[in-house]
Amino acid sequence: MSMKETKTWSKLLILAALALAVVGLQSCGTSSKAVTASDSYSKTKDSGGAKKPGFHPVEQEIDLSHTDSPTVRRLMDEAQSWLGTGYKWGGTDRTGVDCSGFITAVYERALGIRLPRNSRDQMDYCSMIKREQLQQGDLVFFTVRGGNEVGHVGIYVGQGNMIHSSSSNGVVISSLDNPYYVTNYAGSGRIGPFYAMVGKDKSSKKPSPNRAPAAPSAPKSKRAPAKTQTPTISLDEFASLASSKSKTPEVMASNPETMPDAQKADNNSGLESPDEFFE
Repeated sequence: MSMKETKTWSKLLILAALALAVVGLQSCGTSSKAVTASDSYSKTKDSGGAKKPGFHPVEQEIDLSHTDSPTVRRLMDEAQSWLGTGYKWGGTDRTGVDCSGFITAVYERALGIRLPRNSRDQMDYCSMIKREQLQQGDLVFFTVRGGNEVGHVGIYVGQGNMIHSSSSNGVVISSLDNPYYVTNYAGSGRIGPFYAMVGKDKSSKKPSPNRAPAAPSAPKSKRAPAKTQTPTISLDEFASLASSKSKTPEVMASNPETMPDAQKADNNSGLESPDEFFE
């Protein structure tokens, strides 16, 4: 290989190394080993086999029994689905993910909320709260190796635990009481858009104010059917009326040609035509 080719390859290798360094600076911290402490669920005994005081295994499952918010459930379900994913410096998907990449992926996939890419900017994005105010979905931040710069982040899942991407174990649930996290705890933050969605969940479940039952409508009064009055007539009036009806009316000539038009109409008015009769 010529000297010129050797220099070209050297430059390419230097550029590749710089690219990896930039990716690392945008993730959990300034080092690919941003978090090196063992997690509370994996190392519970000292070198002599004795159980470490106050250092107990953590259940690798998020408790949702006290959660009634659909928004919180979606976020926690998404976070839990990443358990066991390996750590990858600068990674953002299930082939490998770092701490801040895990946070951005979970929030965007579950709720469509886009967060800054690195842990320091994520902390600046949040509204800071006290540790005792932590609720499921809040973020917890840590410095690296006792320094002053934030370099690690996790999602609080309740019961004093967080889910995060640990450089030594990948995505796991760890206790905030782990001595390493106690020593390097930097603060807790609340994501505004997330809690706005949680607030909507709560308001939608508020019962509507009790309304006074409508007064029953008064029953409609039924009108008594009108009584038909039967006319009365005396016997003398009845006899006189009967005698007048029995008289034969004067009949005009039966020849239609000599019959007046008015009488022709009267004689035919009560008859039905053959078509009407057989319908």
